[in-house]
Amino acid sequence: MKTQIIHLEPHDDTISVKDKMDWAQLARVLIIFPPEGQVLQSQLDLVQLERYCSSLGSQLALVSKDPEVRAHAQAAGIPIFSSKREAQTSPWRRSWRAFRRQNLQADASAIRDHDLQTLRPERKALYQLPPWARIGVFAAGVLAVLFFAAILLPQAEVTIPPQQTWQELTVPVLAGPQYSQIQVSGKLPAEELSVSVAATKEAPTTGTFRAPDQYASGTAFFTNLTDHPITIPEGTILSTPGDNPVRFLTIRERTLFPGEEHQAEIPMQAAEPGTRGNLPAGSVSQITADFGADLTVTNPEPTRGGTDLLVEAPNAQDRDKLLESLTADLREEARASFEKILEPGDLLLTDLPMVTKIQAENYQPVEDTPSGTLQLSLRIQFSAWVVKREDLRQLGEEIVRAADVENQYRPLLDTLEIDHQTEPVMITQNTARWRINLRWQEKASFDEHILARRILGHSRNQAVQTIKRDLGLDQSPLIEFRPGWWFRVPLLPFRIEVN
Repeated sequence: MKTQIIHLEPHDDTISVKDKMDWAQLARVLIIFPPEGQVLQSQLDLVQLERYCSSLGSQLALVSKDPEVRAHAQAAGIPIFSSKREAQTSPWRRSWRAFRRQNLQADASAIRDHDLQTLRPERKALYQLPPWARIGVFAAGVLAVLFFAAILLPQAEVTIPPQQTWQELTVPVLAGPQYSQIQVSGKLPAEELSVSVAATKEAPTTGTFRAPDQYASGTAFFTNLTDHPITIPEGTILSTPGDNPVRFLTIRERTLFPGEEHQAEIPMQAAEPGTRGNLPAGSVSQITADFGADLTVTNPEPTRGGTDLLVEAPNAQDRDKLLESLTADLREEARASFEKILEPGDLLLTDLPMVTKIQAENYQPVEDTPSGTLQLSLRIQFSAWVVKREDLRQLGEEIVRAADVENQYRPLLDTLEIDHQTEPVMITQNTARWRINLRWQEKASFDEHILARRILGHSRNQAVQTIKRDLGLDQSPLIEFRPGWWFRVPLLPFRIEVN
């Protein structure tokens, strides 16, 4: 016999199944339930489908292994099988509901030979039941009330012990200002902090400097080239030729008469002390005066007597060493300033701040000046890259969410711990790399409604074993009944509370 086979989907209801029955009206209709999912679980749904199928002139049967569906089908008088093959090879018994409908239709269509008035005595006779019958009816009513009370009144509270496990994950991290957003691949934005610090420091000198001491002196011979006398005043400036002349001053006034035979010998002294004034004969030939063109001058003998003293003075090495030492001190001071600015949990990407700009640099004494000490006043602007604690925390939470691929467990983000396995290393001028270790707890998760349906009508021990097996628990759940003397899980899911 041809059979219409209907495979139920998880989203099907009585309306959608009736629509599928209308497509092919055959003598038999077989509805196959899915192996998983809650579809048409109510007995009322099955009764409605059986009535509708009967109205189409077809016989209804079901295929399901769900105990709840099989129980409802047997109560409704609907044939039910464990597999499609069994349904096609086994005979289908007619539903007692179909026979009852046929009898009612036959009674309704039968020709009556009496009217309603004649039925009154018969109806009256129904109330004249024997005592044992009336006791049975009363007992049946009481049992019915007790039955519904047993279904509706009991309540169960199931407490699931927390099932938590620790998880760990090590990930590489890159941080820099070029990353504007947090990326689950391990990239973080970095902020630049700046601070200016200043200090003054002294250090002993290690260099030497030749300081001028005694003045060189000598004799200048003048010749008058004119025909009139010329007076050479004291302090007349004489010098050597060239771009860097050595200057001498006459130390006596004298008048020189005309004629080459008239020469004047005047003592002179170097304008500056030091050995620079010791010159060979014939070195002095320039006169710095208005009458200089009318005279000639020379030193027939070398100038002597100029001396230098070897004294302590700072050299280039002293300046470089003092600059390096004071810069290191200021760098530590800048680091301490950054640590005061940072919030707890913020991370400096550089162990030592970077020099951004030297704002002031002043040495005392100046170059080529004798001194036993060298003083440096320095002001430097330092900068450093920092990762905010909130960004680091958000990165860890996003990585944990991405790593949680098992639906059976749910991460507890408030237990997340972040440890830095390595120190940040600047791989470029503004990019740092290091590794962090994430450690967090995961809690077992479950669907409360499905769990409640799994233990409907079970005894306490059966329900405990079912829950432990389904959730993989190490500890037994706690099941309490209300009233306290009740002994089985309620038959209605909404009377079961799962915590």
